[in-house]
Order: sequence, then C-alpha cells, then structure tokens
Amino acid sequence: MVTIGEREVIAFVSNFVSSGEGLLIDSREPENRNAGFIPASVNVPVSLVQPGNPFMADIMQAMGARSFEGTLNFSDAMPLVIFDDGPTTSDAAALIAQLVAAGYPTEKLSYYRGGMLVWTALGLNTEDATS
Repeated sequence: MVTIGEREVIAFVSNFVSSGEGLLIDSREPENRNAGFIPASVNVPVSLVQPGNPFMADIMQAMGARSFEGTLNFSDAMPLVIFDDGPTTSDAAALIAQLVAAGYPTEKLSYYRGGMLVWTALGLNTEDATS
C-alpha cells in the first residue's frame, strides 16, 4: 500500500476511475458524506466491510474480485484509492485493514492521506450530497 497526495488522486481519477478500471473510495459513514465528497468517489464505509457481513463477497466482486466455490480470487481486483475525513480520523485505515484481512492485494491499495479536510482546504472540487 502506498500513501498519495492530491496530484496522485487527480491522476488516478483521470486514468483509472474515468475508464472504470479503478475506484476512489470514501470510507466515511454516509451521514458524514452529506457534508460533501470528492467527485467520482463511491461510498464504502468501513462498517460495511466487516467479517460476517453476508454481502461481503458481493462487495469484493464489485471491486473486481472473482468468486469460485466460496473463495475470492483477487487477481483481477481493481486498484483502489481510499480516503476519509483526514489525518485526524481512522476510517480509511480501518477499511484498508479489513480489505487486506479479506485478501485484497496491498499493491492495489492506496491511501489519500489528506482526506476531505485537506481536499477542501485546498479549494479542490467537491460535490454536495443534496445535488
């Protein structure tokens, strides 16, 4: 797993998310996303990716994993950039830990360290949940 900054997030969205080959994941709970979010991000809160969730395989398959006889194969898993509110929160770290525990390859995971705090402080584009 690598830690990235704003330029890398923008490049990732342009090169991977726009073509459907990667996901920008907002790990915050939905009520926190109501204050705004990074365009092109999808909400996968850490509470959704917990052991025992009966939909865990479906969630992983949405990220590119394949299931065969109850076992997940991550060879075709998408690259992911994961963020949360910012340096003072741990939602992204918890989500990354859960994904790694489920077998997601660390080389396909990136952490945007600034999160919404830095993204908005820099005046970068956000979307409002009410739009």
